[in-house]
Amino acid sequence: MENRINKIFVKNFRGLVDLELNKLNRINVLVGDNNSGKTSFLECIKLISNPNLNNAITMCTTRTKQLRAGSFFTEFINMLPKRDNSGINISCIFDSGNELKYRLNGNVVQTLINPIEMSEYIKIIKFDSMQNISQFNGKIGYDFYNKNTQDIKKNEQEIKLNAFNAFNYRSFKGKSNLMKVAYISPVDYAGINRSFDIIIKNEKYKEIVIESLKIFDPYIEDILYMKDDFGDPIECVKNSKVGIIPLSCYGDGVKKLLSVAGGIASANNGILLIDEFETAIHIKNYDDVFNFVDKACEKFNVQLFITTHSIEAVDELLKIDSLVENSDINFITLRKDYDLNKTVSRTLSAREVRENRKNFDFEVRL
Repeated sequence: MENRINKIFVKNFRGLVDLELNKLNRINVLVGDNNSGKTSFLECIKLISNPNLNNAITMCTTRTKQLRAGSFFTEFINMLPKRDNSGINISCIFDSGNELKYRLNGNVVQTLINPIEMSEYIKIIKFDSMQNISQFNGKIGYDFYNKNTQDIKKNEQEIKLNAFNAFNYRSFKGKSNLMKVAYISPVDYAGINRSFDIIIKNEKYKEIVIESLKIFDPYIEDILYMKDDFGDPIECVKNSKVGIIPLSCYGDGVKKLLSVAGGIASANNGILLIDEFETAIHIKNYDDVFNFVDKACEKFNVQLFITTHSIEAVDELLKIDSLVENSDINFITLRKDYDLNKTVSRTLSAREVRENRKNFDFEVRL
């Protein structure tokens, strides 16, 4: 299983066009204006981590909480590039020298469906005769080149996807053995059940996480499960001043840190993607939180990709001397060039950014 990306080329994915990033680092901070492609880049990595239709449908709905059958198909279609019918094409070279080439292409056609045949996918059919609907016909596949053996593994899947069967395809099963990738969206901290469970099961790591939680509340002593009156487990925090209370009583900062901590552990020997890292964290806690994340990622051998809108967050990262001096962190600025019809990028080391911030008040986000 691959655990670190060295280079990636995105021919087409959402708004990303002809984007090439080389010499990716242990920690990669993506900055840029709104709608420059930062979130799309994270989704791009998540997409290729498990190159099958199930993952594509699940991944393309991370930006919406709509769970209607038709919404999955709509989001899937809008994930494809609009400028032509070339589809999604992504190439990735790992530190091992192995290479993955991902493709998803096809076109939308009109087709007739029988409501009786579709009843197995949804309970309510809004028409009772043959209906003309939109359907995506295409293929999803990948080529994986092994540098050591020089073998090429090929895989391809036919797709006939419409609003009525898209929900049926959505599944979290069938994990890939190519890459281990965990993804944390800006709102994932609101539901941290899985992260809490991962931390609880690793006693030594739990001790480290508890110490980090004291950034937000110095009286936190433990995290644990308690049962409610129905026997269901509730995530709780033991506080030396007020006793054991539900995690829901705490603010978003504690929940965000637990979410990130769980993500790091689940991405062990793999890749962690965090969109809008600074969400729910007060500026005065940036330094301590970033130090915890740096040490935890190093402990679990995790390559980190984060996005941020905050120049304050950038400055706090630049204060971590170990990251800067060891050249463990890159800052990647993305920008859409409409004249060239491509996504352009600029990659700078933390040392370069720190020197330019100090001497010229450099704006790394533009």
